[in-house]
Amino acid sequence: MTTNEIIADIDILRAVRAPDGEVLSELPDALVRANKVMGFDSTGNPVGVIPASGSGTELAIDLINSTESGKGAAMVGFNARNLAQKLLDILDVRDFGATGVGDDTLAINSAITYAVARGIKWIRLADSTTYTVNGLVGASNVNFVGNKARLSNGYFRIYDVDAYGKLTLPSSITSFWSHAVYMNADGSGATDYDARASKPVGKRYYVRHTGGASSNNGLTFFTALNSIQAALAKPDVVEIVLQPGDYPRVNNAVGEVVLPRNISMTVLGGGAANIYGCVFNLSWVADAVYPTVYSASISGTTSGRFAWDSKYKDRNGDFMQYQVASSVAAVAATPGSAYFNGGTVYVMTVDGRVPDIDIRIFQDSTFRVTGPYTFYTEGINFIGVPNVLTRAIAENMTPLWIAVDCSFGYSESLGVSGGGSFRTEGGNSILMRCTGYKSRRDGFNYHQWNAVLQNCGWHVEIDCVGRDNGATGEGNNQGSSIHDGGKILRINGYYARNEGPNLEDVNANTVSYNVGCLLEDSLKTSIPRHVQSGQGATMYCVGIKMRGRADLDAVVAEGGKVIHYKCAFTRLSGQTYDHEQFNPVCL
Repeated sequence: MTTNEIIADIDILRAVRAPDGEVLSELPDALVRANKVMGFDSTGNPVGVIPASGSGTELAIDLINSTESGKGAAMVGFNARNLAQKLLDILDVRDFGATGVGDDTLAINSAITYAVARGIKWIRLADSTTYTVNGLVGASNVNFVGNKARLSNGYFRIYDVDAYGKLTLPSSITSFWSHAVYMNADGSGATDYDARASKPVGKRYYVRHTGGASSNNGLTFFTALNSIQAALAKPDVVEIVLQPGDYPRVNNAVGEVVLPRNISMTVLGGGAANIYGCVFNLSWVADAVYPTVYSASISGTTSGRFAWDSKYKDRNGDFMQYQVASSVAAVAATPGSAYFNGGTVYVMTVDGRVPDIDIRIFQDSTFRVTGPYTFYTEGINFIGVPNVLTRAIAENMTPLWIAVDCSFGYSESLGVSGGGSFRTEGGNSILMRCTGYKSRRDGFNYHQWNAVLQNCGWHVEIDCVGRDNGATGEGNNQGSSIHDGGKILRINGYYARNEGPNLEDVNANTVSYNVGCLLEDSLKTSIPRHVQSGQGATMYCVGIKMRGRADLDAVVAEGGKVIHYKCAFTRLSGQTYDHEQFNPVCL
């Protein structure tokens, strides 16, 4: 068969054919026959016929009409909108050729371009699919959604509409935490742990800051002891119940407590007891040269040089911090300032009054718990006690401190490897609704005790607050920070206005799992950031929210890794492969 014969056969197949002996006229051109059905006139020749109004034929033609306004999908209603409008809610990358096999950069970039041009904010990824992409353009203008879907470039957030409920935790966390952890639909976290179920119960002793006596037996409120130290000295003590109110440093910031058994310390009637790291009534003397300046002799201020005025508080209820002056003359020229010279402090109050009980000069003091038992505290506020901590002093001597509704503030200690409002040195801890604030270093700080034991322990923070910490100017003081291969679970924490990353975890084998936390206003002077993982640490971040001052959301450095899900991370620093998206497998 010749080429011409083949072409002729093809033309025949494309033609409208008539029986032998008949001749048909040509069809009308495309513009004339558009949106019409083919019919035949009285001579049997083809013509375009307008379908009857309201007929099924007319509807079928209009529904496939993609060129005229008001036709096609626009004819199908969806509540107050039509189907055409509804289809603009979300795109699917599969419609642009993305398969999850090979490099899908071009296909997904096409979807982004199409979406941005039409104001579409959501792009669907196929469930349980990993897409290999590089160099996505305009991705910050859209939101990706897909159940258990992942982009190989971890800089982009993916919403998983199904992943709420009980989280599947890594083995590094379940090794010490057997309780369920949940992610709620609003992004917050939760757990089924009940701290009060762990409270030791047994022989009870009462302590009063007014009306107590060391000679009393302490067995009733009316025969109460007069100090925490006296209660801890009882050979059979299990429960210590404090009168609400203020307790001075002496005999209450007790030094080291070696737990002989599980012990609890709570407050009568569910109130609050404040343990101060200072004496209450210093003897103030007016200066002979500067009569508005008053001085007092004070010991134990080697860890810090600050004066605080509890008469005046800021919006958080924190004491006014007086300016540090360099001489007595500078104090005289600056209301609200203090100068430390050896064992003497010079103060000029901010309002010119004679210094009173509200002028707080915190001294070196310690409340350190050791021993292989549980220490439970509830409703206790440690105010200006520089060293509040647990310490594992030997193998099999690891204490557990469970704190509920406690606070730790105004610590001026540097600690063994870095200070904190509350810190551990090899001990374990569970903190629930606790606050670490206004300290020279971190809010919550976790380290090993020494290089021999090499044990940072495990820790849990539930609904805790680490805020307004850092007064060194070094830019590395956090709301919470764990080191030395330790493990920590943080749920619903609030970490704000710290002089460094609000959260930073460091060192090889260190693992943190952070759920539903809110980070606000990093005060790090150089490139403020909210989250930082360094020196080999791994940080899991689930539902982390951020607001306020920060140049970067998450930073990885020196082999650290941030693995995140449903976090608002858009400004990242570090190697791309160190920022990894994951799905926590919610059940």
